[in-house]
Amino acid sequence: MNRVTQNNKYSWEDLLKNLIAKFCCGNVNLDSKNLKPFPLLYEEILSYAIFNNSGNEKSIKDFICSEIKKIKSNSCHKLLKRDFFVSFMTTNYDYLIEEAIAGKIKFRNVGQVEETTYSLLRNKRGKNIIPSIWHIHGESNIPNTITLGYEHYAGYLQNIRQSVMRGKEWKNFELDSLWRRLESDEVLTWVDFFFSHNVHIVGLSLDYSEMDLWWLLVYRSRQKNNRLNKKAKYEIQNRLYYYYAKSPDKSPELDMHERNRLEILTSLDVILVPIELHGDDYQRFYKELFESELRI
Repeated sequence: MNRVTQNNKYSWEDLLKNLIAKFCCGNVNLDSKNLKPFPLLYEEILSYAIFNNSGNEKSIKDFICSEIKKIKSNSCHKLLKRDFFVSFMTTNYDYLIEEAIAGKIKFRNVGQVEETTYSLLRNKRGKNIIPSIWHIHGESNIPNTITLGYEHYAGYLQNIRQSVMRGKEWKNFELDSLWRRLESDEVLTWVDFFFSHNVHIVGLSLDYSEMDLWWLLVYRSRQKNNRLNKKAKYEIQNRLYYYYAKSPDKSPELDMHERNRLEILTSLDVILVPIELHGDDYQRFYKELFESELRI
């Protein structure tokens, strides 16, 4: 939704261009079709920054977080309804969702642990605001938490998988395995929602580089299949919906790429919900999507 810019406001593409200009000394090219997976593009930028002695991971993440503050809300964010959802899960690092549903009300982390690198428990709540916000890939006020690069993604996936299979321990808190949490109706991590609540996926391209999300979808599907074969005790009953833009104007290459992704999602028990896209009018797209009460 952040990419629906208005009046030439600062965009994610602007951020990438500024990032490359500051740290890469002309060594990194940003292709117009964004064919480079962002986690690898980040690793490319970091490698050249270190090689040219123009920055390190901390300075790059600090720069990204400062630039993110230039991204402003647009009319699409105003469509979010705070009395319609239990929680929002976002891969964005900014606070535009909080601003949209609560104005200037401050949000604080109510997770059992103040995580400094990963974001399993990162649950933000505002006073008298019903939906909580899960910044599942980190937040800009804590630069080290923003998930960038294959190293961070791999470590995060390792943490997610451990929290699902065996549980996880911190200094003053112990997390049970996913199945014990589900049996006791606890929602302690954002991962729990993928197995206990209906999830509506909106405005997320689900690029294949999002390895943490794809692993969860695959694992959930396998557990549902195990249940059919009477190999699993817990019965997964929630539904996952994926909303996507249906447009006759897409190029054959893009259409094939999306068709492949949609076919994979269908095989993983994700319900597809097409929404008509008129040209490049994403403002109208989101308006029709949210005003339909998500059609479910």
